Amino acid sequence: MERLEDANGRVYAPSPEGEAALMGVEGQAGSLGEPLRPGQSFEKDLVFEVPKDASALRLLITEDDPETVLIIGHENSLLHRKIYLGLDSAPRITREISPLAPGH
Repeated sequence: MERLEDANGRVYAPSPEGEAALMGVEGQAGSLGEPLRPGQSFEKDLVFEVPKDASALRLLITEDDPETVLIIGHENSLLHRKIYLGLDSAPRITREISPLAPGH
C-alpha cells in the first residue's frame, strides 16, 4: 500500500487514472507486490494527484502481510513507528498527462 501525507495531515492515494495515462506513455509496469529473487531490482513510477499548496510531503509504503506484525523490528510490529520517506527535496512534476483517445 502506498500513500502520500502532507503537513496538514491530508492523505493522498495513488491516482489510477494518472498511472494509466503514464502507462500509455511509458508502457506496462509491474506491481509492488511481486516477489523479487536475489540480485533482482524493481522500479515503479507512482502518480499522485496533489494540490499545489501541499507541503512537507511524505511517502509511506507498507505491506499488508499479517505475519509482519510478529517480526521484531518490522515497521508493522506493535511497538515500531512507520517509516516515511520525505519528498521535499524530490522534484515535483507539474506536467499534465492527457489520456490517449480510444484506439491509440
